[in-house]
Amino acid sequence: MDNLVALITGATSGIGMEAAKAIASTGIKVVITARDMEKGLKTQSDILQETGYRIEVLKCDLASQQSILAVILLTRLLASKPEYQGIRINCMHPGLVNTSLGRHGGRVFNAVFTLFGKPAAKGADTLLYMALWPKIQNISGEYFVNRKLKRTTRQSYDMQAAEKLLGILESKRIV
Repeated sequence: MDNLVALITGATSGIGMEAAKAIASTGIKVVITARDMEKGLKTQSDILQETGYRIEVLKCDLASQQSILAVILLTRLLASKPEYQGIRINCMHPGLVNTSLGRHGGRVFNAVFTLFGKPAAKGADTLLYMALWPKIQNISGEYFVNRKLKRTTRQSYDMQAAEKLLGILESKRIV
């Protein structure tokens, strides 16, 4: 596993942090992104202290306004590019998870997350499945929900729209 690298976004808390811990413990090199470098470095320290594995932190603001469609478009586009052949690039939806995301939406929103959301470790299950399960090692450019490939809209296969989106993101230095 020396040549494997997992890039995990949203890993300074919740699902991403649980996934980073679990993947790092397998010996795979883990790189996390963080908007706030201070928070990223604290996560790095916490994971090292808890697991004994060192991860890397990359400052990166992925603009949380992106939609699921945008994520799927970029996933499919990058997976189709020759320079990324041999690299698994997939995306997933964790479902409703009780993470800090719910705490920023007000009292009712927080109550829904708290009452109905699954724990972060459970929310990370599909992400860990995608990263570690040998059965899907040759699958790239797909969208998963509950460990299964999920059918998506026709628009999510529009590579011209994906190229345009990537151009916009690159011009704003978001990616």
